Amino acid sequence: MEYGLVGTPEDYRLYGAGLLSSLGEGHFCHEPRVRKLPLTAACIDVAYDITRPQPQLFVTPDFEQLERVLEDVEATLSYKRGGLTALRAAQASGEASTLELDSGAELCGVVSNVKLDAEETIAWIELEGPAL
Repeated sequence: MEYGLVGTPEDYRLYGAGLLSSLGEGHFCHEPRVRKLPLTAACIDVAYDITRPQPQLFVTPDFEQLERVLEDVEATLSYKRGGLTALRAAQASGEASTLELDSGAELCGVVSNVKLDAEETIAWIELEGPAL
């Protein structure tokens, strides 16, 4: 959390490097026009521009709640979900990915193709570019 508040929308303390390292941001966040929203996993869907003061900030009642929200967000990430869903996300990204096999071995490269067998299980994974 680069920009965050701990407490309630009406009574809060600043935290996060973005607020604590900038006198301007630290002052601006107290403006009434800055929305103070409860922190939920939906915060990842809110766009922001790091070159401008933040129009909204998220408030967590305590760091335990922050940890719970971060765990909720993490559970949605491909590396946590694994399987075909993660492989399809890696393929769609076109970026180098690290794949951990059931054996524990890891492969790194750009996923170019995923082939399924008759039971719709992963049978083959093709990597492009430099692969390790």
